[in-house]
Amino acid sequence: MPAQRIKPLILAAGGAIRFGSAKQLALINGVPMIRHTVTHILEAGLGPCVVVTGAVQMQIARTLEDLAVTCIHNPQWYEGMAGSIRTGLGWIRQHAPETEGILVALADQPFITGADFRRIREAYDGTCIVAASYPDGPGVPAIFPQPTWADLESLAGDVGARAVIRQNDAVTTVFVSDLRDIDHPGQI
Repeated sequence: MPAQRIKPLILAAGGAIRFGSAKQLALINGVPMIRHTVTHILEAGLGPCVVVTGAVQMQIARTLEDLAVTCIHNPQWYEGMAGSIRTGLGWIRQHAPETEGILVALADQPFITGADFRRIREAYDGTCIVAASYPDGPGVPAIFPQPTWADLESLAGDVGARAVIRQNDAVTTVFVSDLRDIDHPGQI
């Protein structure tokens, strides 16, 4: 499937309570975490990206202003990931109707490389979910074809896209080199 038919949706709305500050803006080698994630997705030939913001919307938008992104605000960001997925998917349905698959990625996984995102993109054929392979089962980043979008929109609370992956029989998994999810400053 052509990369332009896949729209990256990056979840960056959280308040980072466990981290103690806006982790999306925490510096890794002098670069904000969210910028690493977006840059790697763009390196894979995916984009422009939709970034769902919340707690620190203006700071994230300023950090990404020179990249191929659209930042959209989830006013109920504090209710959890499901609302951010719905906000992003609603924007994509309205503003990018040609989209056939969405790549759901997390702002706090900055060590996933452009090559990793490229492998996920190349494994996607438009018919089934393609997800990163974790020891305990598949998860995000993952590409979801249109028939699964209603399942994503039905999520509630702090439940993420992994719930949809786990309930679906048609999932292709892809090895990703470093799936660390940054929750504490000591993990950087």
